[in-house]
Amino acid sequence: MPTRHVVVNATDGLHARPAATLAHSVATSGVPVTLAREDGHGGPVDAASMLGIMGLGVNQGDAVVLHSDASDSAELLDRLAVLIGGAAAEGVEEA
Repeated sequence: MPTRHVVVNATDGLHARPAATLAHSVATSGVPVTLAREDGHGGPVDAASMLGIMGLGVNQGDAVVLHSDASDSAELLDRLAVLIGGAAAEGVEEA
């Protein structure tokens, strides 16, 4: 199933505004996606939940994992990786 590993580039990490943007993107897609810290210290949480995302305490430079069991989620995960990793989506790896 599609998974993306992404390094968070936003200066303030996944605080309120980026968490809300990410959660809205997932919720409107209708595709179930989870988000977890790659270091194992949080998650997985429903990526459609702003509070769940903020609860992970993700800071700039932290690595996260986006995952979906939906077979048609690859394109969505790519778009979400760009949201999290920045315009260049550096650190995006398909697993």
